Amino acid sequence: MPKASILIPTHNHNLTLPITVASVQQQYEQDLEVIIVGDGVTTEVREVALQIVKNDSRITFLDFPKGDHHGETYRDFAINESKSENIFYLCDDDLFLPSHVGNLLKLLETKEFVQSRNGFIDLNRTIRFYPTDLSLSDHIKWHLKEPQRNSVSVTGTAHKRSTYLQLECGWEAPPPNEWTDHFLWKKFFRLPNLKASTHPDMTTIQLPTHTGREGQSQEVRATELQEWFDLISTHEGVMKFNQEVALAAFHQLNFWYMKANDH
Repeated sequence: MPKASILIPTHNHNLTLPITVASVQQQYEQDLEVIIVGDGVTTEVREVALQIVKNDSRITFLDFPKGDHHGETYRDFAINESKSENIFYLCDDDLFLPSHVGNLLKLLETKEFVQSRNGFIDLNRTIRFYPTDLSLSDHIKWHLKEPQRNSVSVTGTAHKRSTYLQLECGWEAPPPNEWTDHFLWKKFFRLPNLKASTHPDMTTIQLPTHTGREGQSQEVRATELQEWFDLISTHEGVMKFNQEVALAAFHQLNFWYMKANDH
């Protein structure tokens, strides 16, 4: 039984998918399985996924027809078919740093729902954070308030399979005006006495479209993702990234402090 199951939902990102998977394959923790969850994939994605599976026996490709919304019910199927008690998520155009799985597995020894330090990199290469600490009950309650608010991304989140199975309903297409991932997280956050935590290290690379990347071709996105992958593939590169994270955290904290004290 592997220590971790990593779910990678995909639809049409054939150029970024192999880079994303490669970031999982270079984890320090190698006792894992990868489940590529296909939601009506393109021919190009299917060809890439099948080649990836051929080259690594730890990887499975679920080739489903296009489902409702983003194929959320296929993620539920994948969790039920997974071999591990520890379920991880990774978008098909994001990356894990090599320590990611190991870091969160350590937390999952005593917790049920965890995340790495969450944030993203904007088009100008500025690292920005979603400030939260899921070990604090007020931060859990914050996610349940209106209007909608969320500081837990799909990439970088992990939970116990047994806790997921306690939910009345897991992954499903959300109602109108609800966010897919946030809709599921709220189900976890409503569980009594949920044991949750946020790891202090940022161990994912997220390059979301809403930060100026709207309309970019997949070629451009894959080029940017490859550059980050090359950086975090070396010890020196990881150290450099960690230094950039620390500096960004200092600047962002200073900004919030000045804003809070601006009279």
